[in-house]
Amino acid sequence: MRHALPCVLALGLVAPLGGCAGSAANTVEPGFSRTEAKEELIDKAVVDPGLASRVSVESVQVARDLRLRRVAANLRNRTRDASFFQYRYRWFDKNGIQIDTPLDAWQTAHVLGGDTGQLVGIAPNAEAVDWSLSIRGDGN
Repeated sequence: MRHALPCVLALGLVAPLGGCAGSAANTVEPGFSRTEAKEELIDKAVVDPGLASRVSVESVQVARDLRLRRVAANLRNRTRDASFFQYRYRWFDKNGIQIDTPLDAWQTAHVLGGDTGQLVGIAPNAEAVDWSLSIRGDGN
């Protein structure tokens, strides 16, 4: 009996490890593509001159989830103070015609001093193949 307790404890510690043996870690779900940072896409994000001295777009990531494009602009606040601003994504079809959506309205956001942030836009439909991002100071 005195040897049974250590055996039960050892079995209790080893048994959960068996469930991990066959599972894969860090997998990408079906329908999701990998995201890559695209430095050349930074030009599609236009920051107004009054805000550009405080907030900069460092990189842009583009992905396709199922059939919709997703864009993430990575920002950096170069000051010590919080920067408040507005942004909006615009989406375009294969002919370059803007797709009107309720999401065309300006959204309010901020990045704390010395911090980074991310502005994410998701295409309104599968016809949206291109995009632009506008960022302006909160007082506009």
